[in-house]
Amino acid sequence: MRTIFAVILICFLSLSSCLGQSAGMKSPKKLNDRKNSLYGELVGSTFGLGISYERKFYDDSTIQLNLRAGVGTIIFLNALPLVGMNCLIGRKQHLFELGTNVLRTFAIELFGSSTVYVLANPVIGYRFQNPYGIIFRLSFTPMIPVYDPENWISNSRIIIPLGGISLGYTF
Repeated sequence: MRTIFAVILICFLSLSSCLGQSAGMKSPKKLNDRKNSLYGELVGSTFGLGISYERKFYDDSTIQLNLRAGVGTIIFLNALPLVGMNCLIGRKQHLFELGTNVLRTFAIELFGSSTVYVLANPVIGYRFQNPYGIIFRLSFTPMIPVYDPENWISNSRIIIPLGGISLGYTF
C-alpha cells in the first residue's frame, strides 16, 4: 500500500511540476512586440513579383516607423533592388501606410548593353495585421523617374501609376 501511495505521490508531484513549468513559459509575442515583417508583393513597388523585409525601429502608441529592403522582378527578366521607409498610423489591426522607396533598375538592350534607371516610389495604402502575425497590404504605388540617362534634364518624365497587393507575416 505504501508503494502505491509513493508512486501516486511521485506522479502527482511530477505532473504539477511539469504544469507549473508550462504555465511559466512565454506566451506568443504581442503584435506591438514584433519587429520584423516579411511579405510577398504582386505588382506595387516591385512592378511584378517581389519580396520585401521590414524592420521596425520606432513604435509609439499610434505611429510605427519601418525600414524596408526588397527585391522584385519584371516578368522574371530583371531583379529590382528596393530600399525605403514607411510610417504606419493606427492603434489596432487596421493601419494607414505612408512611405517612400527608391528602386534601381537596368534596361537590357538587344546587344547586351544596359541602361540604369532610378525610380522614386511613394506608397499610400492600407495594412491589416492580425494578432497572429498575418499581414495583408493594399497600396497605391506610382513610379516617378528620378534618373533617366536619356531624359534626366527635362521635366517631361512620365509617372507610372501602379497599385499592389501583398501578403506576409510579422515576427
